Amino acid sequence: MRRRVLRFALRNFRKDLKDYSRIHVENADDILMGKTGRSVNLPGNVTVEKSYHSLNISLKSSKATNMFEYLIPIGEKVFVREINRFIYLSLNEEKNLTAGFSNICTKTADYDKINGEIKLRTRCAGDSIGIKSGRKKLKDMFIDEKVPAHKRNTVPVLACGNKIILVKDRLGEDFYIGPKTKKVLYIYIWEEV
Repeated sequence: MRRRVLRFALRNFRKDLKDYSRIHVENADDILMGKTGRSVNLPGNVTVEKSYHSLNISLKSSKATNMFEYLIPIGEKVFVREINRFIYLSLNEEKNLTAGFSNICTKTADYDKINGEIKLRTRCAGDSIGIKSGRKKLKDMFIDEKVPAHKRNTVPVLACGNKIILVKDRLGEDFYIGPKTKKVLYIYIWEEV
């Protein structure tokens, strides 16, 4: 029965199953019954991947198409089309951005600890964020928070060089505001309604 459902799902995804054999459907079934994170590539650039609570059937996309990097100047609203969100940075001045926007993420960071250009980008190999007990790799953080593997390369990362300021509503411990903070960076990320 599972294999019939898989064939039906694959047929809905691709008009015909001309290039598919019983082995391809069995491979997809093995993924369905296997551990989270496993995947198989099928003919026609189709990928079947087991996520935490679902089975994802999709067209293969190259990692390069998911990658992005935007320079975020202070005081300028920037639209990031890959995630369909706006980002705005303000220095020492809190803005009221609640009207007409949804899913607003507002964070404050110690600007004195930021050296260089601030960029919003996708994760890079070896990225880590400061936490109370030291540092944690983004890969491990995404696994702990059960972010599906196919979405990990689309999560926006606000960074200065190789230091991560903000990822997934989590401010890096390195940039917490303290008693010696003189300049406060207000970070706003939202989508328009």
